[in-house]
This record gives sequence, C-alpha cells and structure tokens, in this order.
Amino acid sequence: MKLQVHRSRAETVLDELVLRYRTSQYPYNTRAAVLPQSQEHLPSSLPRGGLDEANFLWCLCYYMRGVIDSISAVTRLGRLYEAHPDLFVPQLAAQLSQETIRTRLIEHRLPDTKTIAKTWSLNAQRLTERWGGDPRQIFAGISDYEAACVRIQSGKKDTGFMGFQEKMVSMIIYFLSYRHMIEGFPFPIPVDFHVLRTTIAHEMVTFTGIAEDENLFKPALLVAARKLYLWYSQTHGVTPLELCDTIWIYSRIMCQYNPGNASTVIREDPEGNRLVARAREVNAIPVTWSTGQRNSYSRSCGHCAVRSTCSWNIPAGMYYVQGKLIRRGRRLDDPQIRLFEPADSNIRLRDVSVLAAEPTLLAPYPHPSLFES
Repeated sequence: MKLQVHRSRAETVLDELVLRYRTSQYPYNTRAAVLPQSQEHLPSSLPRGGLDEANFLWCLCYYMRGVIDSISAVTRLGRLYEAHPDLFVPQLAAQLSQETIRTRLIEHRLPDTKTIAKTWSLNAQRLTERWGGDPRQIFAGISDYEAACVRIQSGKKDTGFMGFQEKMVSMIIYFLSYRHMIEGFPFPIPVDFHVLRTTIAHEMVTFTGIAEDENLFKPALLVAARKLYLWYSQTHGVTPLELCDTIWIYSRIMCQYNPGNASTVIREDPEGNRLVARAREVNAIPVTWSTGQRNSYSRSCGHCAVRSTCSWNIPAGMYYVQGKLIRRGRRLDDPQIRLFEPADSNIRLRDVSVLAAEPTLLAPYPHPSLFES
C-alpha cells in the first residue's frame, strides 16, 4: 500500500472545522457536543484537580481503545470508583489480584475484563515502583512527545506501561493537559477512529495499489496521520487539545449518522451461540433513501460544512467489531433533499427537525496558551 499526504486538503477541512468550533457554530453548539472527560461525567465523589483525578484519568485510558463508547466508559468507570475507590490508588490496586480486579470490572459492565485486569494490575505496580503512584510525575522534566514515549510506551524488558503505544501516550498527555495537571507541550493528537475517518473520508491521505474495501488500519497510515495533525497544529496555531476536540466531536455527532456508514452486526451463529466480537459479521445497510435515512442524512451530511470534500463512507461497525478500517464506497447525497449550503454558518439546532433539544453553547476553549513559552 502506498499513501500520499495532502496538506492543502487538510487545511481546507480543518480550517473550517476549527473556525466552527471556536465560534460555537453547529454542531458544536448542541448538547451532544460534550467530551468524555467533562466534569459532568466524572463521579461526584472524585476530588478534582489533584492526584485522585489524575489517577482516574490514567485508568480511563484503558477504555479509550474502542472496546466501549467513550462516554459510557467514563460513566461506568465513575460508578466503579464510587464502589471501589481503592482500585484507583496504584499502591492499593497493586496489592489486589487480577481476578479481584476483573470481578469488579465485570460487576460494573466494563468490557475486555481479562486483558484490562492484567493491564490495571501491572501498571499499578509500575506506577507505584517508578513514579510514586502519581502519573503526573512521569512528565517531570519532559518537554517533548518523544521523551514522553520513552517513559510511557510499552516496550521490551518491561519498559513503559502495558497497553500504552503512541495513541495512548497522546491520550494521557491530552487528559492531564486538559486539566492543567502538567505543563503543555506539542504532541500528536490521539489517532483514533474519528481522526482516521476524517482523514480518509476527506482524502487528506490517499492510497494507491489497494482494493476499495482493503483494511487501511496499518502502521504507515497511523504514522502519516500523527505527523499530519502535528504539522497542522504547530503551523496553524491550533493546540492539540483544541484540534482533538474539534475532530472527535464532529465525527461523533455528524459522521455516524451518514446513512452510508450504517451497519448491522450478526452477534449469534445459526445455532444461537453468541459470537466473540472479531467473529461477528458486519453488514452494510443498503441506502434506499427511506424516510429514516433521509432524516439521518439531514442531521449529518445535509448540514455538513465540509461536505464538498467528503468522498468516502467509513463505517464504525467494521472498525469496532472486526478491527478493520475500510472505505465502503463513495459517500452519496440524498437526491431529493434541499441541502443547506456549507457557507451557511448560522444553522441552529432547531433547523434540524429530527433533533428536539435546544442548543447549549460550549464554554470558550480553556487552553489558548499551550504553546506559549
């Protein structure tokens, strides 16, 4: 697979989205435009701004890998915290057996329990032994992403932390920077499904020598995406936190409702036995422009400010169930609907008949000085 990066296309798309984010235009002015780590999602008993919150955010990283919806993850993790706060103190968690941790995860409907229980236990030991049980201390004396990777990224000979590769290194930097718990420095945004969907759908990165439905989730794409978004962040005065929020919210609110991205998942075999995730079949829902599909289109592509550059359907089902990142054919526009022009920057939530709630403006972005020195 050969790929080519198109910076000018990235500028076209990201400039528009960042502008809309900064000026609280649709969809960033809706109640749905909330982040997983927003204070309203955290447990009320969790002390804010200190070690306890830092450790909670560290554990939240374990569920930022696509095994569960992000907001569901933080709310369930919050209930786990309220029931078992000792799990979030590395010195105490390190003394628990993996089976005990796993039982508690199961009780609170958190997935992938066997792997995460092992990760939780091992990382609690390493945090305790190496950093005094305080993830903020990992960043003492660090001023760049590469140095953070050396300390955090899992490697041979028990270096780093289990489950932490480039994306998770960016994730914990993002969380702790967002809450002003560490000094900010430039870093590539966490390259998750939403970032990859935006990158491919808008052809910021294009491919040659591949089949249309080939799995694109490969190291070369991840490297290219990290470099592209870091370049944009540094050259356009957009902090990585702001850029991450801009893309994540837009993809989650808008792109998931594109009818071409909709899927059905077969969860059982013909005998009625429940299939493990990777064995489940994911099928595209045919786009026939039914009333429901037109409503979905209206709340997504029909109100999209960057629709003109969006070329591909990128279904979430294939990624989250089978671990495949594919292009499911060209994105289509509803041939019988009156489209809002992308230049119309005054779209309000009430213009979308399928959504009933009134808009709630986001607070101004709180990290304007991340790159100032």
